[in-house]
Amino acid sequence: MPWESLAKLRKLKVLDVVGSPFDDDHLAHVLQHIKLRGMRTYYTKLTPASWPTVLSNSSLRGVWVSTEMLEGALPENMPDTTSIREVVTMNVGFKHLDYLKELLKPYPNVKTFNM
Repeated sequence: MPWESLAKLRKLKVLDVVGSPFDDDHLAHVLQHIKLRGMRTYYTKLTPASWPTVLSNSSLRGVWVSTEMLEGALPENMPDTTSIREVVTMNVGFKHLDYLKELLKPYPNVKTFNM
């Protein structure tokens, strides 16, 4: 998909890619072209490798994720600070919540919500 074409939608602030084959490369491409405030990315093909991209983006304030971004090794090259203010998890277990807690330790202002 030509993600850069979404940049023409100047009022687009939230992107919902739930239940799609949206992956790490798509995310990097979208955030390169569009200033979003929020993303709903649960049930996609995103991996923990996307966390540095998400957390370093200056326009994002919130992201919704599920287990695919909350397992495996913690990513490297994490930013020192983040503009993210909330992370919402969808249908995740305790081990995934522990992963998120560890991931977000350096960012005490980020609130988490489990749905």
